Amino acid sequence: VRRFPPEMVGPPEHTSKSDVWVMAILFWEVISGKEPYDSLSDQEVCEAILGKIKPENPINCDTETFNLMNKCWMFNPENRPSATEVSQEIDVSHLGMHTIQCSA
Repeated sequence: VRRFPPEMVGPPEHTSKSDVWVMAILFWEVISGKEPYDSLSDQEVCEAILGKIKPENPINCDTETFNLMNKCWMFNPENRPSATEVSQEIDVSHLGMHTIQCSA
């Protein structure tokens, strides 16, 4: 439920744009290190999603990345970018990740 797009709360209407919503939630989780809507019950999460309440900007997330996530969280699926469009806008650095070299 915490990762559901609005169209999946209630009678499900899954499209590829639903996956774009979930992808942005996963970006948010990786950057924040938290579960979305972690202080809310499942029922409150459903109400928040349908009430157009989105996760807040994580402290360590740059504006460009958060703006992209917000595009992916548009309430109307038709207003969200496609997965291809998202992939064209991002690279690893936009997600706040850095290459880590480990010694053997």
